[in-house]
Amino acid sequence: MKLVLRFVLNLLSPAPIAATLLLTAAAILENGHFTESLRWLPIYVFFGYLYALLPSAAHAWWLHRRYRAGLDPRSGRAIALSTVSGFCAGLAVGLFLAAMANGNPGGLLIFVPLGAATGALNGLLHRLVQHPKPLRSAN
Repeated sequence: MKLVLRFVLNLLSPAPIAATLLLTAAAILENGHFTESLRWLPIYVFFGYLYALLPSAAHAWWLHRRYRAGLDPRSGRAIALSTVSGFCAGLAVGLFLAAMANGNPGGLLIFVPLGAATGALNGLLHRLVQHPKPLRSAN
């Protein structure tokens, strides 16, 4: 996969992934049906981009630099780095929302693990769409 396409995927995929995770958790906690909560997906994705576009851009830029330095996007290390980056993005969003809510730490309790899970799933997504490197012959 080209570096530019990988950058765009890292920039644009976190909001839909996080929105899907939030709606799935809400459906499970409310004993509802996931298909009923899908009608809210566009709104959740919109707010995901609104709140997390800057952290997603930092995530994409940081991983782009790692890939240019030789990190294999299919490696476990790439998934771990994506998870750590998602954790940091979730922390940034949670701190922002806590500051907006006059210090209420509720955003931290939701967005930090959500960011880590989103980063991990984003790393796994890259692993799935990335073509494996061809094996070199011993000759």
